[in-house]
Amino acid sequence: MVELSLIALFQEPNFLWVILGVCMLAIATSCVGTFAWLNKQSLIGDAMAHCALPGVAIAFLFSQSRHPLILLPAAIIAALTGNAILNWLVRRTKLSPDSALAIVLSGYFAIGAMILSLIQKMPIAGKAGINQMLFGQAAALDSLDVNVLTITACVVIFIVMMVLPRLRMVIFDSQFAQTTGTSVAVYKQLMGVLIVVCVVIGIQIVGVVLMSSLLIFPAINARQWSNHLHRLLVISAITALLASVLGVLISYYFSNMPTGPWIVVFLTIFLLFSLLFSPRSGGLVKRIIDYRQQTIIHSENITRIWYLLHHKTDNKNTAEFTKTDALKVRSMKSQTFNRGFKYALKKGWLEPWGYGYRLSTLGFSKAEKITRHHRLWEKYLSENKQLPAQQVHNAAEYAEHIIDDNIADKLDEILGHPSLDPHGQFIPIKKDSSQD
Repeated sequence: MVELSLIALFQEPNFLWVILGVCMLAIATSCVGTFAWLNKQSLIGDAMAHCALPGVAIAFLFSQSRHPLILLPAAIIAALTGNAILNWLVRRTKLSPDSALAIVLSGYFAIGAMILSLIQKMPIAGKAGINQMLFGQAAALDSLDVNVLTITACVVIFIVMMVLPRLRMVIFDSQFAQTTGTSVAVYKQLMGVLIVVCVVIGIQIVGVVLMSSLLIFPAINARQWSNHLHRLLVISAITALLASVLGVLISYYFSNMPTGPWIVVFLTIFLLFSLLFSPRSGGLVKRIIDYRQQTIIHSENITRIWYLLHHKTDNKNTAEFTKTDALKVRSMKSQTFNRGFKYALKKGWLEPWGYGYRLSTLGFSKAEKITRHHRLWEKYLSENKQLPAQQVHNAAEYAEHIIDDNIADKLDEILGHPSLDPHGQFIPIKKDSSQD
């Protein structure tokens, strides 16, 4: 039943036209929002959206019309006025930028809310739809609204693409931009105007209260996956597109459902997913990688314990030891030991033998390589850094898991191929056979 309704919805020309307009809006706001976020202006969009509300309300109050060519210019003028007041407060007073932002945002929104309340008490036709500016309602858009929205969004996208190299210079290296003759102030003002335009045309869909989310959330989400500007813009656009289309679908499918909150819900879901699972900064992925890395380190330490025990026994061929024997050499928490021990068994470095376990051929090679790295690093710190022998062991405990064969060979060459470490223990020589 739901599938049939959605199919029928996609067969409506007006809905498809709205979807096209929303897609263009998403691309425009994501591009502009990415630059705003990179320029540390995340809250500017929120302030401009709230500043636009009085303009919309005043224009409707005097014209008693919801014609977009009347409301949108008024909203742009109000937002630009708010931006000018914000800049004046920052430059001419001792107010901090966040304090000035709070004053302008709350002041304009209060005026807008007051005028909206006044409109609701007046006998004006079409006043019911004006409240949809707060949270957005895509289903309320008519063909003229969509036409204005689409054309304006296309113009914004075109401008961003045309000045992209200069914007990149201004955002990332304003001093270099000035040396090339680029007017940094002009391009920053242009960015401010583009932010205002995107905010104003998006109010009808996302709403005043939540418009800043469509500007900033896609950029933050994209940053979790890449630090390359072009990829940031693409990922940001895709994020905004998906969230906007899904929000519009729900707004159309369920009557009286505001579009803005649902778009923000989907943006939040995408952002949470990226924060957890992105390879660059995903918290869960990092935890999994760290857990695995720690497990490998513990298993290598345990394999090396068996190697040390192996060299202490007289009968090398039947050198079997228990977990208790290993824990006497190096104290470890039982949970940590068991985790590393299981991994060593899984990798085939240890194998059951008699009443205990012994090193396999593979495990012996692995432990011998780690021991070589450990003792070469101790020797290097002792001779080249003049550290006492008793201080080099702990540093080597970390380095032995990081040093590769190339670094070990270089250390061996620098030290003149030593045979003993600072503690008088034998340094294993490199074997020609592959080690793992």
